[in-house]
Parts: sequence; structure tokens; C-alpha cells
Amino acid sequence: MWFAIFGKKKEIKEFGSGVPTNFIDVILMMIYKLLPSIIRKILLFALGLAISIGFTYILYKL
Repeated sequence: MWFAIFGKKKEIKEFGSGVPTNFIDVILMMIYKLLPSIIRKILLFALGLAISIGFTYILYKL
């Protein structure tokens, strides 16, 4: 989430997971590369927020 808020436009544009390993990764990377940088920042923030909420929920249930 920190990277999504404070990352520079060039860093956001170059961000990626490397070589996609399956078809879903290929589709997601194509969509990600076509979006403007502000939308990428919003998606990165939402992904980080969802992961943190998910782990908090899992830890709470243990």
C-alpha cells in the first residue's frame, strides 16, 4: 500500500511480477499495462488493503 501511495509514476509503470506463468497472469498483466498510472495506484492500494484485511481476519479467527 505504501508503494501505491508514494511510488513514483515511473516505478508504478515498471512494477510487475516478471514473466507470467499462466493464462490468468497474462490477462491481468495485459490489463495492468494498459491502464493509466493513477488507476494502477488505486488497484495496488486496494490489493494491499484486501490482503491486510484478509490476514487480519484469518489471525482473528485463530
